[in-house]
Amino acid sequence: MMRRDLLERLGYYSPEALYVEDYDLWIRAAELTGVANIPEVLVEYRVTENSVSGRNVAKQEENANRLKRELIARFVPRISDMVRLRRAYIAKIRPGRKQRAEIALDVIRRTGIGFGSVKLLPDLCTFHTFKMVFSVGTWFVLHRDRVSGRQR
Repeated sequence: MMRRDLLERLGYYSPEALYVEDYDLWIRAAELTGVANIPEVLVEYRVTENSVSGRNVAKQEENANRLKRELIARFVPRISDMVRLRRAYIAKIRPGRKQRAEIALDVIRRTGIGFGSVKLLPDLCTFHTFKMVFSVGTWFVLHRDRVSGRQR
């Protein structure tokens, strides 16, 4: 449910969101106002072979994935922005080698950029970085069954 004036602001359904029109509408609504799930089931929806969703599942998944990628791209900062922000932060606080390594690893962890930025390499190629990665890797090996939910 939503207010009519919000629906009019959103422009109803987007033709680019074929078979995922509702998903697109909710994404756009969430950018303008708060959204929430009501724990009570108000409508039961089923998909059969002859329903629109059943006949177009591949296109529906393709369009939903495109919407997800576009949404993520709007919120995930570009690598160049992250490097510039990191450079300004380091210039301000003047961290030591250990803290620089922690900052570089934090940038990678938070953004998922991997080793895409060569500018992070000097801070990553340190003893402190190796020590942190090794300790996390050791912890994971010792606790991997619990992390993955498997029983020994």
